[in-house]
Amino acid sequence: MKFHPEHPFDSNKGENVVWSALRTALHKEKGDAFYRVPLIGRDGFIRYEPDIILFPEDGLSLILECKGFRIEHIVSIRGAMWQMSEEWFRRQERPVSQARDQALAMREQFEGQGIE
Repeated sequence: MKFHPEHPFDSNKGENVVWSALRTALHKEKGDAFYRVPLIGRDGFIRYEPDIILFPEDGLSLILECKGFRIEHIVSIRGAMWQMSEEWFRRQERPVSQARDQALAMREQFEGQGIE
């Protein structure tokens, strides 16, 4: 798989660990991986920036939302809402909802450019 860029351009530890692991695991696969690609809304403004998008050659895309917390920071999971411990800087996380919203925005952007 081709990685764009080859190395992350920031110091986000959670994303960088996942990026490095994907490069190791997927180096023989065909396709493309993108790091922090801005998704533009119809109004021309950046609406989302998925952490990682994978485009394997088979055409099924995958959006990964990376979080830098540890498992012990999760108090409970109720559907798409994750209740976090006081040690984490935010009381709730919604990574599943984030990824879903990003996927819908990506589809909308592709459809707007005539890509199916």
